[in-house]
Amino acid sequence: MSVFIKNQNHVLRTWFFILLLEQNIDLDEIKTDWSEAGENHVFNYFATEVLQQIDDSSREFLLKSALLPKMNIAICRELTGIGSARNILSDLAHRQFFTLRHGLLKASYEYHPLFREFLLSRAQNTYSEHEFKQLQEMNSDQRLNKGLDLIHQIFTIYTGAFLQRDTDAPWSLSLRERLRHKFLRQLDTLGNTLCDHQFYEQAMVLYQQGLDVDDLAESIYQGIMRCCLQLDKKADGMVAYQRCRQNLHKRLDVNLSGKTEKLRAALQA
Repeated sequence: MSVFIKNQNHVLRTWFFILLLEQNIDLDEIKTDWSEAGENHVFNYFATEVLQQIDDSSREFLLKSALLPKMNIAICRELTGIGSARNILSDLAHRQFFTLRHGLLKASYEYHPLFREFLLSRAQNTYSEHEFKQLQEMNSDQRLNKGLDLIHQIFTIYTGAFLQRDTDAPWSLSLRERLRHKFLRQLDTLGNTLCDHQFYEQAMVLYQQGLDVDDLAESIYQGIMRCCLQLDKKADGMVAYQRCRQNLHKRLDVNLSGKTEKLRAALQA
């Protein structure tokens, strides 16, 4: 045990031993040379031992839900088809089994990156190529629908500058900017998802709605220009570029980024 503690990753590995004991795994039966083991090796060993001891339903839940970078109860139930998703996730988080819970009322969860990587690898070995692809497609569709619902809610709530009635209040400046940044981040994420699914027309509509709310966001213009390239609407893309330059340069005295200029060059090619 002393050799193990002296190792560079001794804190992480000590935690693994505690978790092994919690799972009632007999340490005397462990034949691994921990002095030579790397972090991934220790992690994989522990995760394999635990998967072998849990019931089939929980094992299936872990393998399928690993496709989700972040998750909530509803989306896990839909993806896995397992009604006890709430109990499984709550138990994993309560036991600190490489599962982190965010929030109290509307909880979301995520697996430790190493644990998720392990589960994805195991899922690919467990399911056929066709079954695994179906799971990936289900996950993509769910994230897309969730994103569409979210952005609809955002547009319903956000119809202009955040806290515009409190523009003179010093406290509102940083908060307004954080809200704006969050809005733009969600918009950009959904726009990229639509483009990944080749829904360029829908992405264009999304970005145009974004401009109606905030016409000083360069990332929105970039999204429109990317869509115009894919749809072979180069003239419309240049209109977006000109509007971007006019708003940012003339109103804010800001030069356009290299990313925007690169898109302009592609539109003019």
